[in-house]
Amino acid sequence: MADQAKPLAVVTGASTGIGYELAKCCAENGFDLVVAADEPRSHSAASELKALGAKVEALEVGVATADGVERLAAAVGPRPVDALLANAGRGLDKGFLDQDFAEVQQPPLSARRRLGEARPRTDGRARAGRGPRADLSSESRRGAGE
Repeated sequence: MADQAKPLAVVTGASTGIGYELAKCCAENGFDLVVAADEPRSHSAASELKALGAKVEALEVGVATADGVERLAAAVGPRPVDALLANAGRGLDKGFLDQDFAEVQQPPLSARRRLGEARPRTDGRARAGRGPRADLSSESRRGAGE
């Protein structure tokens, strides 16, 4: 009997915090994963997620750029995406009220816009009841996952 393919979840910002917890929930519920984050921690997070029984492909890539989204799409390849959890955040190096609001807001908006370009790959599956798509962002995370 051939192995049935597990559903695939793509989770961005998956190295720490909310993104990591979303990826962990997916792994615990039978999904294989493609995880992405713009920091080296994405690889150690992937090791932890593999321990939960998921096949995990980790990318150190930021999805706030067209190149980052292209690299993520290339990693997914032709596989159907059953869940796209587009999580974007930006660490603060000062207190929230001391930040330039435009600077705080830009990366999550850019990431959401870029990932929106990938939407046609997931919309049909969601409409068919085959998987969710969630867009999340935080304009003010500080030390998420620490």
